[in-house]
Amino acid sequence: MIAGLISAACRSCTCVWGMSAGFTARRHCSLCSLDLTVCDHIPGVAYSVIAGRQADGRCTICNSASCLTHTPGATYPVVAHPITRQADLHEISTVARPRDPLARCNAVEIPAYAIASLPNQDDPNASLHCEWCIAPCTGFTSVEEALGFV
Repeated sequence: MIAGLISAACRSCTCVWGMSAGFTARRHCSLCSLDLTVCDHIPGVAYSVIAGRQADGRCTICNSASCLTHTPGATYPVVAHPITRQADLHEISTVARPRDPLARCNAVEIPAYAIASLPNQDDPNASLHCEWCIAPCTGFTSVEEALGFV
């Protein structure tokens, strides 16, 4: 139990549907911190970078505040990649096939107070029931079925 929540495995969470976030964000270069639209570095290409410390004390190679690996003044190959900053979330959608395969539900969090108010909640053989249908959850196979359209 974390912060008053109980995580319960849910059979419906093993299906192929997932979540997709709609957002806008600024993407900056990991090497020079410029906006990617004006930066000359090519994402995925390695560049020689001299190790040092940024203004906030972070390592110029690994961006760690407590780096003990990279010697200041030494040159290291670093692959340029985009860093997302200033992201603004607009919406979250349930989709049949999320772009990121990890954007899937794997458990349902249930507040401890909700469990405590259930009859027979101390019974070791008691089972949780889905609030959607007030019955044991058998899972579902599509987004449409999950949202009640089938």
